[in-house]
Amino acid sequence: MQINLHYSTGDVLEWTTWGGGGLGDPLTRPAAIVAKEVHRRLVTFAGAARNYGVVVRPSDFSVDENATMILRRKMGEERKGIEGGADMSIDRGGTISELVSRCEDDTGLKAPRPQWERNPYGPHVGLPYVKEWYERMRKEGVEMFDKA
Repeated sequence: MQINLHYSTGDVLEWTTWGGGGLGDPLTRPAAIVAKEVHRRLVTFAGAARNYGVVVRPSDFSVDENATMILRRKMGEERKGIEGGADMSIDRGGTISELVSRCEDDTGLKAPRPQWERNPYGPHVGLPYVKEWYERMRKEGVEMFDKA
């Protein structure tokens, strides 16, 4: 599908899609939500296991709680053997605070505002894990990533 858009300076383009970066560690995403995404065909059975550590039963799209617990534990242990894997950090070229502070010098663009500084919207905002993530990020801020 091809879409041609015409916009002017100052226009705001918002593109809402399924998927994305998510909030926090994928292994902490509620398994029932992952199962719903499998049922809706947004995530495959294999993708649920590989990316979220969730085992979904093909017969009824329910979560195999025991198998999910075992898989998530195993995936968490495997991360510990990878440099930076236990905390899911990557080398971004400095701490997040350092990158934000030099963003304009490095790119010519002002640093983006963290998403938690704005009020969330959409159907997900009432979910407990989303509320908890926004509360934690508003309390700890960008500096939380500097520790990673």
